[in-house]
Amino acid sequence: MTLKKAVVTGGGQGMGRAIALLLAEQEITVVLVGQTASKVEQVAEEIKAKGGNAEAYPLDVTNDAGVATFAEWLGDEPVDILVNNAGDWLVEPFESTSNEQLDHILDVNLRAPYVLSRSVLRNLRKSENASIINIGSIVTVESHPGVSAYTAAKVG
Repeated sequence: MTLKKAVVTGGGQGMGRAIALLLAEQEITVVLVGQTASKVEQVAEEIKAKGGNAEAYPLDVTNDAGVATFAEWLGDEPVDILVNNAGDWLVEPFESTSNEQLDHILDVNLRAPYVLSRSVLRNLRKSENASIINIGSIVTVESHPGVSAYTAAKVG
């Protein structure tokens, strides 16, 4: 049996952690990517303690050079699943959202999944049945006050 490999961004907490734990239960090797090294390392250890396979890779997904280094680190190994889960949230009225705030939210929620998917594409193509899963948000179908930048980023 060929072991599958999944990359989960935002894997150190919340939904990313939950997704990683579920994938590990399916005997899938999980690469946990997250901005805070201690968080992704803790989840990797949790998976290993339960008999699973996991690796932690600290990474700011908005850093293009870091993403390129991550792709090099993966080498020629196939990646079967890429879960673009990393995200950031901003609650700020439309009229007072700064350009810097908008840029950050767009970088994390829209640009980073695109760049990471493209960077890992050669690894995904080595899999017989690769999947890219982009985590969305309810705000794309329900309006909520103060989240216009986040909504724009998630809708793409």
